[in-house]
Amino acid sequence: MEFVRPTENLNNWTRLVGLRYQQMPFLDNDPVAAALRLEQVVMKANPQARTSVMSNEAKTDATIDFLTWTDGQDIMEFNVFRYVKSPDGRGLVSLQVAQRFHSGQPQVAEKLRTTRASWVRQVVQYDMGSVTKAVLAPR
Repeated sequence: MEFVRPTENLNNWTRLVGLRYQQMPFLDNDPVAAALRLEQVVMKANPQARTSVMSNEAKTDATIDFLTWTDGQDIMEFNVFRYVKSPDGRGLVSLQVAQRFHSGQPQVAEKLRTTRASWVRQVVQYDMGSVTKAVLAPR
């Protein structure tokens, strides 16, 4: 499930929230492995991207945040993903928050530092049980 502002769509969003359930048996449905794999994908697409991966001590919960952009464009994208194993262990549940912005916006670096600190803290503290309920609810 992906949510964007009412006046936007999946092609022109500026802020996005994603709730997902993914089966990743090739990664043993491991949250840390999923975050590290996403980091590899981001770095392959943009070797200059900025990434940070962290996990809890038990390695049952992992978070990645990254800043990336496309060559020749002034649109940047900041993302925070958090992964946890599903209750049955057969998949991963994730929460994503993302923002797109123009690199030429006034004071963009300061705004990004503030946004990053706040979003990472909020995503790490978010009750993943509610995300799990939302993505695993019968449709």
